[in-house]
Amino acid sequence: MSYYKSAAKSTITKGQISVIKMAQGKLGITDDDYRTMLQERFKAKSCKELTFNQAGALIEELQRKGFVLVGAKTVGAGPVGAVREPPLREPPLQGESPRVGNEPQDLKIRAMWLSLYDCGIVRDPSTTAMLAFVKRQTGLDALPWCSVAEKSNVIESLKKMGDK
Repeated sequence: MSYYKSAAKSTITKGQISVIKMAQGKLGITDDDYRTMLQERFKAKSCKELTFNQAGALIEELQRKGFVLVGAKTVGAGPVGAVREPPLREPPLQGESPRVGNEPQDLKIRAMWLSLYDCGIVRDPSTTAMLAFVKRQTGLDALPWCSVAEKSNVIESLKKMGDK
């Protein structure tokens, strides 16, 4: 069952594109598999060709595959303005650093770091390199120890790196 009202918007939103790309990465879906899924289900080569409702259906499908959408508002899934409770903190997965955290700002910093790596701006995509950058910016060794303001400064610094 779909929760969508008839959408006044006929094109996919930037927020929906971000959620789809985040889900693709979190689920480990390769580009080839992703494009095949788009072609088979929606006859589209890129998510930018999807309508608002098709993007919502794709997000729901990715959620059925295990993607968990956490944030202040859901984007293209569920009633507008619906709020989801963040998951309880779990111990880090094997090989994952407890110094990264899973707060929205922590995840944004990690995503921006990886995006900068994809663009060729950052040479090392590792968590260790990202945490070294955070330490240079804040003087703290772990993201969970940073205040919201310090994390905002890190995010702004990453944006400036991307603008160059």
